[in-house]
Amino acid sequence: MRCTSCGGDATTDARYCQYCGGAMPLPPSSGSRAETFAQIKRSRQFEQAQTVERLDRVPKPSGAPKVLFSIFSVILAGKVAMAVGGFIGAPILFLIFFFFIFLQGPGHVDPAGMMTFAIIAVAGFLGLILLASLTLGLVVRKYSGQIFSSVFKKQDELERAPIDVLPAIAVGKRTQVWGGAGDTAAKTNYYVTFELEDGSRREYALWYGTMYGRIVEEDPVVLFARGDYAADFDLVTG
Repeated sequence: MRCTSCGGDATTDARYCQYCGGAMPLPPSSGSRAETFAQIKRSRQFEQAQTVERLDRVPKPSGAPKVLFSIFSVILAGKVAMAVGGFIGAPILFLIFFFFIFLQGPGHVDPAGMMTFAIIAVAGFLGLILLASLTLGLVVRKYSGQIFSSVFKKQDELERAPIDVLPAIAVGKRTQVWGGAGDTAAKTNYYVTFELEDGSRREYALWYGTMYGRIVEEDPVVLFARGDYAADFDLVTG
């Protein structure tokens, strides 16, 4: 039998790896699948899986993408407001400035009055841009829920999905490599198919790629499933 933590060889009856000290999975049962599932449900791992402390350690969806998207939307709204304000407000400001000079008459321009007018005009212009930025930001914030429902629909489903604690046996593994065209890096998705207690088989995407190396076919596990994902699992060692 091979240790799923370090890959070292161990005897089939070993409880712990002699190289890294990690717990060894139970050897494949020579009896029926029903006996294997009964063994899983009697195990210490299955008993601990029901505790609040263990469930709290199950990885949860991160809210960081939503926060970053919200910040990016508000910043983008501010930039749009500045661009629109500059495109519309600058000509208007120039016309008002020209009209002020025209009212003063040639040779009668008061420098102090001109400075006061310039300060008021610039402050008003900046205030207009700020008001437009805040208005667009509030609009983005109001409708962000609708944006999130389409952009982050899968993540919303995962956040609402309960954690199912299931006795399971790994029966298959596969990877899916995608991307990598041009200068972009290739990405790999990892999947494991588990046999459940009712005899059905279901493939789950692994929450983290590192989970892939911790499990081999016929490993009995306590599976923590969230939606279509295997969020975590504990190898049954007794």
